[in-house]
Amino acid sequence: MLKLFKLKRKINKLYKAKNDNRDEWADYLFTDHIYLVAKIAKKFSKKYNANKKLVIASALLHDIADAVMPRENIAYEEKSYEIAKDFLTASGFSEKEIEIIVNDALRYHSCHNGEIPKTIEGKILATADAYAHLISNFYENRIIEFARRDSLQKAKEWALLKIDRDLYNKILFDKIKEEAKPRYEFLKNYINDLKS
Repeated sequence: MLKLFKLKRKINKLYKAKNDNRDEWADYLFTDHIYLVAKIAKKFSKKYNANKKLVIASALLHDIADAVMPRENIAYEEKSYEIAKDFLTASGFSEKEIEIIVNDALRYHSCHNGEIPKTIEGKILATADAYAHLISNFYENRIIEFARRDSLQKAKEWALLKIDRDLYNKILFDKIKEEAKPRYEFLKNYINDLKS
């Protein structure tokens, strides 16, 4: 657990540095999202017999580039992997552990274009991230921020696509999908009912 302690210190320091170029919602992610995903991932790692240390490390790092740049930046994904590798190496993780965390869990946790993680740790990260989006105030916060930058209509379109992807593409365990379905239905109705 010393590795995780060192990793958490590095992550906390990076977010608390409040880099001028960070994503505008990096503070929200730090305080309300990444540790929630880690808590959920830890619970799921026990349920599905995964390596708890790798699952928690993946969860803590899954949005790490937000601390230094906006997601729209074309270098965002590569910067995420670079920071993750640096932090994991400095915290004492092995090359094999880094491979699982960076090249499977982090790389595929968004489940874009039908690409899903291959390892149980990666599948748990994808599931925990989506589950956290659904059970927290993630959608409410993102819609407000998105609407402020663009329009409520575009925010709703984004949210409706994302909420479907969260439930149907990212939650990779049927039992958890069923648990999340009532909250998904509530949020979908909430989003559809929003008016300017």
